[in-house]
Amino acid sequence: MSEFFRSSIYGLVPERCVDCHETSGLVQCDDCNMISYCGTAHRDEHRSDHHKICEEIKTYRNDLQLKEAALRTHPADFFTTGVGSFWSIRETRPYMMTRLNAASAYVEADTVRGVEEALSHYTDMIRLDRSDHLGVRNIIPGLLLRLRREQECYDFIKYWATTNPKDVNPAADSTTIKSGNAFEPIEELLNGKEELILSQLVILTLLKLRLRFDLSKYETYHRGYIHTRQWGNVPLAPTPGLFDRPMGEIVKKAIDENRTASLPAASTIQAQYQQLLDIVHARNPHFWELMVEGEDKEDDEGNDSERVEAENEEDTTDCDDHGVPRFLVPGAPGSKKEASEAVEHCADAWEESGTALREAMARIGADTAAYVAVYNPSPSGEDAVSSSHASASTLGHDTAPMTWSTPPRILTISLQDDDYIKMRYEDLVTELDAKAATMDWATTSQDALNALNLQPAYNIILITDPAITHQKKLLNRVIDRIRAGATVIIACGFGSSVSQGEFNRMFGRIGLPWKRGSYHRKWMHLRGPPNVSAKLARHLPPRYSQKAVYVCGMDQSAVWYAESDTHDEAAVVFASVGSGKLGYVGDINGEVGSTPVVLAMCGLLG
Repeated sequence: MSEFFRSSIYGLVPERCVDCHETSGLVQCDDCNMISYCGTAHRDEHRSDHHKICEEIKTYRNDLQLKEAALRTHPADFFTTGVGSFWSIRETRPYMMTRLNAASAYVEADTVRGVEEALSHYTDMIRLDRSDHLGVRNIIPGLLLRLRREQECYDFIKYWATTNPKDVNPAADSTTIKSGNAFEPIEELLNGKEELILSQLVILTLLKLRLRFDLSKYETYHRGYIHTRQWGNVPLAPTPGLFDRPMGEIVKKAIDENRTASLPAASTIQAQYQQLLDIVHARNPHFWELMVEGEDKEDDEGNDSERVEAENEEDTTDCDDHGVPRFLVPGAPGSKKEASEAVEHCADAWEESGTALREAMARIGADTAAYVAVYNPSPSGEDAVSSSHASASTLGHDTAPMTWSTPPRILTISLQDDDYIKMRYEDLVTELDAKAATMDWATTSQDALNALNLQPAYNIILITDPAITHQKKLLNRVIDRIRAGATVIIACGFGSSVSQGEFNRMFGRIGLPWKRGSYHRKWMHLRGPPNVSAKLARHLPPRYSQKAVYVCGMDQSAVWYAESDTHDEAAVVFASVGSGKLGYVGDINGEVGSTPVVLAMCGLLG
């Protein structure tokens, strides 16, 4: 097999200096032994950044040693007599809690050494407590993928799907099966004795996606090999860099052992992956949104201090019937708490799968866009009341721009590089500024939120980049303003850097079925009435060339510019949403023709 396949990296990067990424002559932090440096100079320079986690690791490690020593001197000899049912013995619980916190601190070090040590602890905790009262089986599959141990990951998940812990000899060493078929239909796991928990399903989904990536990669290489054989040439090895992602353990092993005839088609695993996406969404409708878009900050506070305080106090008053602290009791099935916990256990494995461009995360961003819920606020205050009556269900076919009796107020939300926008789209900015009562700029999410709460409200909102797709609270507020009567134009640099997932999810949240289309340069033709009135059309270019990110899935009544009257993609669209208007201009180069188009959408042309 080509050396290209052998040398690829998956998961956590190999041990290296955290400061300069040097991989030779490494030394470890003397205190925690989790972090590597190229020498003492970088170790000393990094000490202040590393101090907090280093102290936590030392504290938990020392405390764990003391608690274990005390248990081993106990007359009951728990490490012999209690194996398999440790948690049911009250005296072992402080030790198990400390071990849980120590392993969590090792993971936070975010190194191969730290994750390996954490995995060792978690695995042994299951050996000691087969009923897994502390839920470490939620954590282990993700760590295995981070360490590129795909086969062990699949075997672990299959074990918990097909084995009832109550049927297992508590003294047995194994909590996994051996060499399961990771390509088998998912029904083999879903129809087992036990229902997989959410985090296990999520990691299984990731594993199937990685397998699909690998199989697609191999099929591409294999087709090239066959092609060169047919023409009588020497087969070419794949060029390093031709594929921008690593080869995982399972498919690589099959290639190494000349078992490629047994490999399924990538399309087969793709179908399994899609099936799992649906299953995860059905199990918990909150999960994919939290995984892709993250949580609001106000929902993600206080957990760390609660964990440390509860462990230190060894408080048994706020526990469930099994003595498990309440904050460790899993969220109810389908709840946001359950989804948040699964994200915590799985996100790193997803982030580390694929290229530096977060290949797996980008993929699920697009593949789960269909699950995005339309934003419908809980009314509070005068503005929310007005917007609630203009929900996404009131999408209209009236594509006439707003008209203004007085010059409108314009807010430009430019979160990535407002100076570039002002320079690159100077003509547009100058025209808007001249025709507006005021044109203000918001360059941070908080500035934009503050501006959107001002009275009188802005009539027109111009969004110049896709950063808003990762600012849920801000996006929701913009949707409120559209539904309440504002005109929102998405243009300028938005199309040049928006991903398929970001695009589709944003418009899905607004309530529009618009999807990101192709990206190319074409001549675009203006649609006439009823899409664009004859009066307005006289002021717009009848056609102009655009290099654009196109939109598809729109109602034809919303199209302003497309290649033809029947084309299913458009470069410029404009639609009613609630009481307001929403426009999209896919042109990424600031063509001359796009300036009057944006002005027309704003009701400022002519």
